[in-house]
Amino acid sequence: MKQKILLVLIFAVQITIGQTTTRKFGMGPEYKKEIDSLTLLIKKSPDSASYYYERSFRIFLFNLQNPQQKVSFKIPDAYKDINKAILLKPNDSKYYSKRAEFYGSQDSLKQAISDFTKSIELSPTNGDLYGKRADIYTQNKEYDKACADYKKGKELGDKKCKNIIAIGFNGCK
Repeated sequence: MKQKILLVLIFAVQITIGQTTTRKFGMGPEYKKEIDSLTLLIKKSPDSASYYYERSFRIFLFNLQNPQQKVSFKIPDAYKDINKAILLKPNDSKYYSKRAEFYGSQDSLKQAISDFTKSIELSPTNGDLYGKRADIYTQNKEYDKACADYKKGKELGDKKCKNIIAIGFNGCK
């Protein structure tokens, strides 16, 4: 009986995780429940990189949107989780990309560039990754590198890169 209840709980959490991508993150008790549910899933499946990834994302966004709220999970916990996901699946570009986004939002631009570069090495045909790295290069005032990445992203079919090139970003054509 306990096994059936646990399986139902895990299935319900997985459905909830899938639905959360369509709503705004960081919203009160439901959000904390998601983090708590993912924590339970991690205890049950400690080798699941995707659970660490999902929890890191929620912890990070929750803390960005609720910086004054006292909670037991903080931004360093998000980094710890995404690092664990990378350790478990070192050849999955999405984990490096997510950590790069974390770094970029915290103005750790060199680390963000490094992680986007690793992500691109793992998924060289993903134009979106070039656009994201170009955004970080722009933040870091490395406009020539940003232009090269926007061009590569456009070449690979990324719409954002195409639009940025179309408006003539910093003389980039």
